Amino acid sequence: MPKYNKPRRTWKYSLEFKAAAVEMSYLDGITSNDVAEKLDIHVYMLPRWRKEYRADLICAWPTAIFAQKFTTTKTRLTKALNLRNAQ
Repeated sequence: MPKYNKPRRTWKYSLEFKAAAVEMSYLDGITSNDVAEKLDIHVYMLPRWRKEYRADLICAWPTAIFAQKFTTTKTRLTKALNLRNAQ
């Protein structure tokens, strides 16, 4: 077995890229193979990304989800403080 001097390179794709690829694969008349070939990614990446997309692990705007979680947490803390101060 040959010894590798350099580590293998792993491509990292942004969440926006993954979301766009998944949304393209859901369009009528376009197959996953077409999308993979056009975006120069492996065909087996799309089914995994689709699964993550359905589980809401991939979204086009991750900052929007962060903002929503932040406001929810802020609202909970505000309610808790108001209840505590009312006592």
